[in-house]
Amino acid sequence: MVVMNNHCHGMVRQFQQSYFESRFQSTLWGYSAPDFAKVAAAYGIPGFTIAAESEIPGALASLWQDPSGPALLQVMIDESMPIFPKIAFGRPMTEMEPQAKPVDMEGM
Repeated sequence: MVVMNNHCHGMVRQFQQSYFESRFQSTLWGYSAPDFAKVAAAYGIPGFTIAAESEIPGALASLWQDPSGPALLQVMIDESMPIFPKIAFGRPMTEMEPQAKPVDMEGM
């Protein structure tokens, strides 16, 4: 399992940025993410965390120590990293951002 951890509700934060003038209540402010590697460990699943690109080879090697069992890799990313593809409410999956822009997607 790979968890991209941006310390927030990233897709909701992106929606707030696009449509609600960056009012980030409960996505950036008032929210904290758990340490998913520790959550995995609580269930007896090996968990690893990387925060720098240089840590990738070692973490991937650790994930494959026992290919028959579960493992989790938590990748720490910047909270402002955009989440794509993104789909608008009520729109088909063929009309996802970044090909369709937010205003086009919502029919505004």
